[in-house]
Amino acid sequence: MPTVTPAKGTAIDKQAKATAASAVPEQRSLTSRTLTVLSLTTLFIVAALLVWNAAAIFLLAFIGFLLAVALATPAAAIAARTRVPHWVALGLITLTILGLLFAGAWFAGDQIVTQLVGLIEDLPAIVDRLQDLFARMPGGDWLRERIEAAEFDAVADVGMITQVTASLAGLLEALVRITFVVFFALFLASAPKRYRDGLVRLAPPRSQPRVREVADQLGITIQGWILGQLASMLLVGILATLGLLIIGVQYALLLGLVAGLAELIPIFGPIFAYIPAAIVALLAGPQQLLWVTLLYVIIQQLEGNLIQPVVQRFAIDLPRPLTVLAILLGASLFGVLGMFVATPLMAIVLVLVKMLYLHDTLGQPVELPGGRSEG
Repeated sequence: MPTVTPAKGTAIDKQAKATAASAVPEQRSLTSRTLTVLSLTTLFIVAALLVWNAAAIFLLAFIGFLLAVALATPAAAIAARTRVPHWVALGLITLTILGLLFAGAWFAGDQIVTQLVGLIEDLPAIVDRLQDLFARMPGGDWLRERIEAAEFDAVADVGMITQVTASLAGLLEALVRITFVVFFALFLASAPKRYRDGLVRLAPPRSQPRVREVADQLGITIQGWILGQLASMLLVGILATLGLLIIGVQYALLLGLVAGLAELIPIFGPIFAYIPAAIVALLAGPQQLLWVTLLYVIIQQLEGNLIQPVVQRFAIDLPRPLTVLAILLGASLFGVLGMFVATPLMAIVLVLVKMLYLHDTLGQPVELPGGRSEG
């Protein structure tokens, strides 16, 4: 029986050619996706290494960003209502802040410096008093020996010239960092929309509207955080100063300033502010310590029941475990400054997770700071 061979151009031949032709684009598409993933992974690793090696610079840049938002927000409001140029409004806000700082230094600077010098001079007496108290506690003798040994080693290992050199170097470094933060913030605050639009243009054209929405929401979140922190710091600082003056605690103005600044650190800040006030009050006796403890408890209750409910309507309400984790990570990576910026940084991360993952990817409704919600 003769064998039948398919002729050229039959259906089988055409199907084979079509299969081979369709495999080429699929292979090219797979190769393109693989190269894209590898490129993004490499870019992410390089960015992570850059952030890790230049962590201090990025930390200062983030602080400058927070300061820029604090300056640009009232400047934008003034420019919108009075129709003056944005740079004029920004200049007015900057001059107002400088004027307030100068007025505060003029009226209270001498007292704060005097109290700080007095506290430094009284430190040996305070340490001796604490050592006497520790000696009466179980294991107090061992603790007192450790404190005395640490003091002796610190004095023996560090000479006067080394101390002066280290102090001058630290002061110069602090001035350089402050200058960098201030100028970086002024540059950002001078044209916030331009820099936001430049960031948006980095995204693909079809994603740019969503990226703009996310950027605007991040600005609202930071604005709410700044307003809430200013309100908390003013309330706690004023109440602490007035309360310590009424009780008759030494260094009341200095301790009140510390209490206000400590509000930048949630949860741990009030504890950090209470410890020096309690130590100073303890030198005057247990009765004054009791009054100081009661004062700080009342202040925290007022702050938690009056300020925080209002703040949480405009700024993101971080869960306590996330807040503690953010503060510990910030302290571990960046030291003391990391503790101050940990909360707004975690707030930004949480907004991104809500908008880009929970809503855009999973399709879940989310609540956002400023009263916004996405269903």
